[in-house]
Amino acid sequence: MSLVTSRSGLVLDRGGRYLKNVPAFRKIRSTCRGRVAPGLRSNANHKRATKLFAQAPTTESVRQPEQDPDVEDVEGKEDVFEVAPGVLCFRATCRQRLKFAIQYGLQRGTTDNSYLVKGDSRETTALIDIPYGTFADDYIRTVQKTVGFGSIGHLVMTHVDVKGIPTLQMVLEKILESGATNVTMHLSAAGINFLRNVMGETEKGTKLLESCTLTVASPGSVLDLGDGKQLEFIRTATARWPDLLAVYLPSSKTLFSSKFFSGHAAPDVVGTEGAFDERGWQEFGNDWKYYFDCMFAPTASQVGKTLKLLNLQSTPVSSKGSKSFWDRLYYFLSGESDPSKAKPGDEASSDLRSRPVSYLCPMHGPVIKNSVNEVIEEYIAWVADKDKILSRVAVFYASAYGHTATLAQALSRGISKAGVGVDTVNLEVAAPEEVVAAITNASGFVIGSPTLGGHMPTQVQSALGTILRESKAKQLPCGVFGSFGWSGEAVDEMDQRLRDGGFTFGFEPIKVKFRPTSKDLQVSEESGTDLAQLILKKEKQKRKRTASASKSRGASEAAQATGRVVGALCVLTTRDGDAEGGMLASWISQASFDPPGLTVAVKKDRAMENLMLPGNRFNVNVLAEGREKPTVKAMLKPFKPGEDRFADMEIERSEGTGCVVFPDAVSLMECSVVTRMEAGDHWVVYASVQEGKVMDPKAVSAVHHRKVGTSY
Repeated sequence: MSLVTSRSGLVLDRGGRYLKNVPAFRKIRSTCRGRVAPGLRSNANHKRATKLFAQAPTTESVRQPEQDPDVEDVEGKEDVFEVAPGVLCFRATCRQRLKFAIQYGLQRGTTDNSYLVKGDSRETTALIDIPYGTFADDYIRTVQKTVGFGSIGHLVMTHVDVKGIPTLQMVLEKILESGATNVTMHLSAAGINFLRNVMGETEKGTKLLESCTLTVASPGSVLDLGDGKQLEFIRTATARWPDLLAVYLPSSKTLFSSKFFSGHAAPDVVGTEGAFDERGWQEFGNDWKYYFDCMFAPTASQVGKTLKLLNLQSTPVSSKGSKSFWDRLYYFLSGESDPSKAKPGDEASSDLRSRPVSYLCPMHGPVIKNSVNEVIEEYIAWVADKDKILSRVAVFYASAYGHTATLAQALSRGISKAGVGVDTVNLEVAAPEEVVAAITNASGFVIGSPTLGGHMPTQVQSALGTILRESKAKQLPCGVFGSFGWSGEAVDEMDQRLRDGGFTFGFEPIKVKFRPTSKDLQVSEESGTDLAQLILKKEKQKRKRTASASKSRGASEAAQATGRVVGALCVLTTRDGDAEGGMLASWISQASFDPPGLTVAVKKDRAMENLMLPGNRFNVNVLAEGREKPTVKAMLKPFKPGEDRFADMEIERSEGTGCVVFPDAVSLMECSVVTRMEAGDHWVVYASVQEGKVMDPKAVSAVHHRKVGTSY
């Protein structure tokens, strides 16, 4: 499904943008005004620019600020499942690989999940979350056919995303068309502000909001649906999603977890049926981990606090409770209060009360039933691993349309995979003291901004001023980035002010026009890794000196023995859209006869790592003995983020993968990544060999010899 037609005849893309049957000035105004992040303030120049946009001529040649220049076709379908008695899941499935953000890198499709807690009347029925505008038509038909919009009295939004606004408007229209005079919407205060800013830009949106009762779902508050059903609201906000909520339904031990515990995996791609996590952790573990690494690792400290607040306790579906007889006896004899028996809404005990959970209902991916305990325990372990990291980079940003946030996300992933922690600060909602605290604890920082009316938003200007005044900040390596639609002055301004202040940069400024491409995300991720490696440089030099000395003396027997394992010297080449990579590798081994397969070990901080995900294709060029030195020399030289690694080399390209081929290699294998396994500081990638040929039958493979197994 590539386009969604609203009831008013407007054609929308997957993000809800008007594409056809609407004058150009309406398109420009929608892009420049209605989609700016709420609370993101700009100066008077931007206000004048907005006025000019609204008066622009009706021509299709007008370029729109931060508007996506291309629209991907996204095909999907809508299904409905029963999660628990009285709880339904409406699942919108996208089978295709999405390229517009790094969290989709595993290429297993995704789902947008919506849930319904069904009662006997409108007042006892609540709809929780809605899918993006891409799925609006199918979603509306499915809900109408299943329960009818006239039966819905409450609408709970755990997170408000601009891409879901078209669906929300259609839902509200359907409810009003059913004869209902009012619907109560429950969302966070930040979510209400967002909604008013976005929908309040149009007369239609304003009228729809006026037909609703907007209720702040304050932490610990409860919506009583009757018949023993209560929805408890828990604040789970992060820097990326300051409006985030979770909703707990004690009667069925169900947590509607929003972004938490999500994973981008579509059942049609994975090969499972139904709403639940069939095949459990073995099937979906990588999806949950990858989503955590991309979306939650940069805010691990906030995630840790949220997990403590939730205090989830895995409870099998058939179990009435997970406390043993001895637990209950202890509380009875000691006279202490059992925290699991605290009432919903009791804020005094909300931090102590455990919440038994049989179902985790996230916004994306399967409903978790079989792996509840594993997912909860792994989240806690992942947060603990991030908290152990001492060196940290503060990532400051504000984002008008979400594109600068996407760059911040890619930078954060590059920093994290190099072994440095990330503290994310969303300047749209952060107080000045949060900026000071982040700089105080940082070993480096990056700051990102959109360009509004030729300048930085007020919040970014204020944060930059705070950073410039902090004496410690000048000792830290830094970087600047941002997305723009016209000229991108904000990035240049940040760069100049920091350079004038004598700051050291870890990478060149990153300026992206419109939505980031695969190449832009590659540059951002590699830039983050470069900054992290700069921070760790002294430690690495020390380790190198230690490893060098150990080659001649002092190395353990195990390290010396491991170093005697030899492998063919190869060059791996891969590409993903407009992103391309290559690296030297000798940790390659045949892994299977039928089908032919091999494994390759890739260090976590290598630029190639994110291009070696399941589904990606790559070439293995086995170098020839006696002819390998020029290639090795060329591949060992340092590269800037996103730089063409093969610019000065004689290369060809294979028809099957489109990846680089070295014509003087011994042999070539065209491979496809099947899976990968985390192995210490490396990923072990298993790939099937799709095609191959011996290019020089008389040549001998070059072999890489080492004396110690503590370095390459």
